Amino acid sequence: MKFNVSSPGLESLYCYMLVHVKQDARHASFSNQKCVGSNFTVSWGYAEENDAGIMTILNPEGTRRCWFGWRGVNAREDLEDAGPNNTKETPPM
Repeated sequence: MKFNVSSPGLESLYCYMLVHVKQDARHASFSNQKCVGSNFTVSWGYAEENDAGIMTILNPEGTRRCWFGWRGVNAREDLEDAGPNNTKETPPM
């Protein structure tokens, strides 16, 4: 998985990760995986009933989260830009 994290007024950050999962990758979920190249943490959930993927990104300090969602994730190779989305302040982890 690879993508850019961007925010107005800040330099874009690149995130890359190779996640090992036990089940078929098309239906897999994972949590708390660190981005290579930044200290952002990513979780991915999959919902089979509508072939949907939900990605949660946590900032390096563990104080802000942002969610992104897509339907039909297995019908394509690339997912479109799903932002900008608001972030939610959370207690540090």
